[in-house]
Amino acid sequence: GATQLFLKDDPEAMGWRAGDRIGIATTSRGESTVHTIASIGPPSPEPPGCGDMPDVKKTCSTSKCRVLAGQMTGKTCAQYCALSGLTCEAAFEEVSDDCSIQ
Repeated sequence: GATQLFLKDDPEAMGWRAGDRIGIATTSRGESTVHTIASIGPPSPEPPGCGDMPDVKKTCSTSKCRVLAGQMTGKTCAQYCALSGLTCEAAFEEVSDDCSIQ
């Protein structure tokens, strides 16, 4: 399993310190677990944003990374995402010009 936890907020600003015990609660049927913080590393750089993707007809996720894109004729998902310095994770065929997936 993973040995690192990446947080949205600064753990030190939240008062977390090495040696503290934290609980990780699952959102599925798995088991919640308790862990001891071994160390707190430097913040990770912000990932490239998805807000500047070209030809977006509709944004389909809160991260703004899943979009209904126009002008896709002759382009793959990889080519489209590369225009913004991103990597394609999945491509879907839309249903009726909305965010529903076939």
